[in-house]
Amino acid sequence: MTNFSSVNVSNFQNGEKNFPLRKKDLDAGAKRVHMYGKELDGDHPGFKDNNYRKRRMEIAKIAQEFRYGDEIPDVEYTQEETSTWRAVYTQLKMLHQNYACKRYLRNFSKLEQQRLFSEEKVPQLKDVSNFLKDCTGFEIYPVEGYLSAKDFLAGLAFRVFHTTQYVRHPSDPFYSPEPDVCHELLGHVPMFADPEFAQLSQEIGLASLGASETDINNLAKIYFFTAEFGVIVEDDQIKAYGAGLLSSAAELKNTMEQNKKFKTFDVNTILQTDCIISDYQNAYFVSLNIQDVIQHVRLFARTITRSLPVRYNAFIEEVEVLDNVEKLFQAVDNLKHEITCIRNVIYEMSEFTKLNANYRSGVDECAIKFNEKYENANFQGPWLSTNEDVTAFEKPFKCAILRNFLTGSNMNEYFHILRKEILDSKPVLKEKDLFKFYQTKDFSALSSPAVEKLKSVFYGPVKEWFSKVTGIPLDDRVALAAQVYSHGNYLLCHDDRVGGRRIAFILNFTENSWTPDDGGLLELLECETEQYPMKVKHTVVPSENVLTCFEVVLQSFHQVSEIRSKTKKRFSIQGWYHGSEIEYPMSLRSLSSLHQSIDEPIDMHDADLKSFINSAYLDKEVISWLNGTFEKESKMDLMNFFKDDVYNAMYREICSNSILWKIYGPMQKRLYYVAEKNAFNAESCPTVSKVISFLKSKLMFNYLAELTGLDNLAVNKDVYYLDLSVGCGCKEEIRKFGSGCYSLIDADECTNSENEMLLEAIFHLVPEEWDEKYGGVTIFHLGEADEDEHGDNEYALPEYVNESNLLPNLLTLVYRDRAVPTFVKYVTKDVEHLEIPYFIDFNIKYVESQSMDTE
Repeated sequence: MTNFSSVNVSNFQNGEKNFPLRKKDLDAGAKRVHMYGKELDGDHPGFKDNNYRKRRMEIAKIAQEFRYGDEIPDVEYTQEETSTWRAVYTQLKMLHQNYACKRYLRNFSKLEQQRLFSEEKVPQLKDVSNFLKDCTGFEIYPVEGYLSAKDFLAGLAFRVFHTTQYVRHPSDPFYSPEPDVCHELLGHVPMFADPEFAQLSQEIGLASLGASETDINNLAKIYFFTAEFGVIVEDDQIKAYGAGLLSSAAELKNTMEQNKKFKTFDVNTILQTDCIISDYQNAYFVSLNIQDVIQHVRLFARTITRSLPVRYNAFIEEVEVLDNVEKLFQAVDNLKHEITCIRNVIYEMSEFTKLNANYRSGVDECAIKFNEKYENANFQGPWLSTNEDVTAFEKPFKCAILRNFLTGSNMNEYFHILRKEILDSKPVLKEKDLFKFYQTKDFSALSSPAVEKLKSVFYGPVKEWFSKVTGIPLDDRVALAAQVYSHGNYLLCHDDRVGGRRIAFILNFTENSWTPDDGGLLELLECETEQYPMKVKHTVVPSENVLTCFEVVLQSFHQVSEIRSKTKKRFSIQGWYHGSEIEYPMSLRSLSSLHQSIDEPIDMHDADLKSFINSAYLDKEVISWLNGTFEKESKMDLMNFFKDDVYNAMYREICSNSILWKIYGPMQKRLYYVAEKNAFNAESCPTVSKVISFLKSKLMFNYLAELTGLDNLAVNKDVYYLDLSVGCGCKEEIRKFGSGCYSLIDADECTNSENEMLLEAIFHLVPEEWDEKYGGVTIFHLGEADEDEHGDNEYALPEYVNESNLLPNLLTLVYRDRAVPTFVKYVTKDVEHLEIPYFIDFNIKYVESQSMDTE
């Protein structure tokens, strides 16, 4: 790969090389400490501390002796240094959950999963450097102190990050006048593990090579307001990605909560803004995304006057100076080779485009129509038939499977073209509580040749035929769209009773190489009791030109099993014919008030908070700060909430004991496991038993009241029930989620329980190797749903507003209306390779005391 540093070619000036050409050339600049080296300034917190100054000299010696290519020596950090790291780590981690961008949080989690980041020890640069090398090619080079802009940016050009190893003075763990190891690792490293941010950093570095001092300082200022203090828009919220913000608890909290200093990203404005070292910045520049910043940097780099033209060769990781014709021709030859490779790709794509252009003539040759053999079918009587072409049955509900439903001169070619047209239409990923798959727009908005032929059949003859053979009057409404399922996609249990749907049909046009082991089976579910489905009665393997159809009724529950194949795609047309709406009976389950089913707080004698909770969350200042955050956000994430010995004992007890779990449904609402009654007893699970009691105790209620500011959670130690009140209480559920488990939005609860507030606490025992792609995250929705393009609300949900991250020893608190839609994302079968392929979910709903109506 060739990378030319963006330049104004008319501005080349004769000059001598004064910048590194290869990584080993960085050694000289890394020893030129600009400030904050081993010699401390008079106003430094550690200036009068002889022991601290001696320690700085010891660590500085490592940097002085280091040369590129050496293995970075470990530092044996003292107990005092580790305590400082822990204080910074704990406080920042709490803030990051609310204010850091997703890519930072994602990589921070990876660092924790690989045991590189934890509050228990200061990471070693060698280990972190290896992690970055695997992620983005960045490496760490230990330095004594703050380098000049020229030397620091030169390192970025080679994907080398110059990093200090010392820890700030312990007198004030939350302030440092210099970039210590807490700032470097907790602020910068998670972002350097992001490919786009790594590219941005390298491009700023490359632009600095051979540039004038003025241009280098300007680039340094751009870096300062991006990599150090940059903010970005995510899900309509401003989030931090700059290390200066992410490593400073006070500035991060002040900046994100005040929300007054944000400005639109503009290079000219940045260059006129002062960089402030000893106080908060006067402005923070908001970008739409990292690529937006990269484009601004490239535009600015083109204005730079440099002494020599340079080219970065990523194959050999060296900078080449193009100072003679021979080098220039060699660079052009290399560039030609790369252009040829790109041209070949474009050619192949153009050949595909030509094929698309010939689709119409190909489709014209593939005239299709409804198969006449089904013309005289009668589905008004018993649906019991099995032959070469038809499988029909009445239970669990009336359904027919019709093979070779369409006929034509060349059906294989037609379906081949249809699959290409569907992919070319760029189906959009649809992911809600119920499903995950790719879907096209409604066919009324598509007009490609093969789709048009399909519309002509299903909009007319097939609709009339369905009305005749079923005896169901149908109106003009037809919903028709294609769905493409790939690895990990699914559709969970539902009955299709939405907006006047009377007949549902699925035309499968998946290639015939599909097998049951590939997943994607259409599964028809049987109701065992009342109207609740709990087991699969029939399955339909995806196959080309097979139509499955059924009448939409009270118990027409069906689902599509998760796709297991990593290479194949499942193609189908999903459609509904509509008629007059049917009045169905209400759910058999009456929804009671949460107050009617809660347990009173219990007494725990001889127990105290410090026996269970991380001491950081018992600090009065931390509680006060969390209280303010919760008042604004109505949510908080408490990392490492329980003491390590408590959490580890809980995890060990649950994983090592033969606890009896039973499946819990019904499937159209949920599918997970709950423990048998008294499974967590004091004999087999002593720690789990104590924690459950603690979470329901008066001690916990009073702590939560102080932490959240919800005073009505507090339990009066002398008098629990007052004459005119309903006391506070809680209801707990301990759930096991493994492969195929989920919980869906409960429509009954959302409809019938408005203005009933609760504090929901979610805590997980989860394997450290659990990845977000496996699912299992709890999602909270808010707002009004919009109708989808089919004109109904089955696929419509408000945007995500919050989620409980699935991390070990994380307690999430959410204050919400009981009517807020909530669900746990489907857990994929990819977890089955884990040593422990499940997680345990503690879900406790706390209800405040309420005044009763005295009238």
